[in-house]
Amino acid sequence: MKILTLDLEYDFETDRLDNLKFIPKILDFFDEHKVKATFFVLGELVKDNEELIKEISRKHEIASHSFSHKRLNKLNGFELEEEIKKSKEAFKEIGINVKGFRAPYFITNKRLWNVLKKNGFEYDSSVAGFFPGRYLNFNLKPRKINGIIELPVPNLIFPFPNGLSYHRMLYPFSKLLKMNYMFYFHPCEFLGEMNMNEINFFVKKAYKRNLKKSWQIFEEIVKKEKWVGCRKFIKEKRI
Repeated sequence: MKILTLDLEYDFETDRLDNLKFIPKILDFFDEHKVKATFFVLGELVKDNEELIKEISRKHEIASHSFSHKRLNKLNGFELEEEIKKSKEAFKEIGINVKGFRAPYFITNKRLWNVLKKNGFEYDSSVAGFFPGRYLNFNLKPRKINGIIELPVPNLIFPFPNGLSYHRMLYPFSKLLKMNYMFYFHPCEFLGEMNMNEINFFVKKAYKRNLKKSWQIFEEIVKKEKWVGCRKFIKEKRI
């Protein structure tokens, strides 16, 4: 049993939402293969996509990906709390009580876990292993931080996180690697193109490789495992 997560946000480094057209295809694929997942969704997408988010919530877990996708390390204490509180309230308005959180870009803030606890969250999944110029973390085991369960994104192979982007980068070698306890992806990877203007050379190379094969690689990964959402995993493993 592994955790499957996806981040529902704007298309890579843009303000477009073309990736949302893949959600029905993803949901049908999940149904076909009896997959359950956690969708980390931006709070500011709720108002204009209420029916889509409600449809997702009927079979899958909805969690928060913040309200507006700001980098949390750039926010002061008041701004951080507003970002998280606004996100929680956006989902509450459509009858969804989110209990999980994932920070945009996997960039955290030292106040994050206290603010999450204050606002009624139970778990977080914001810690990832490596991204050039952003973060480098070595403790990737599930644990509690200030009373919040932390579900770090594990590595595919050191130092690369277990995400679709890195599976693509290392494909077909990645097919030989053991699947760790959590996998994540972004639906915008299925668009076949990404805006790379703000990204350094290394990341451009990594994110562009096998981009046209994203859905094929995704299917191969999902078909191999039994998948659940974060809260189900926490309950079953008694974390």
